Amino acid sequence: PSSVEEKTVLEQLAENGREIDAFEAVISYLIDEGFAKSWEEAQDIMVTLKPELVEEVYQNQLKKLSK
Repeated sequence: PSSVEEKTVLEQLAENGREIDAFEAVISYLIDEGFAKSWEEAQDIMVTLKPELVEEVYQNQLKKLSK
């Protein structure tokens, strides 16, 4: 994020205590980390990922939110 007030995609999705699912967690990770520039691009990447990796990223994203 370029400024202190700019939220990550993950933070935006989880606003107001909203629960996020594995799909949203991985999509937001791909965008926030610069692997994808758009939601569509992130979806294209996500379909190539192994289920184990999706779960691992999901769990890591949940840990970030619980801090």
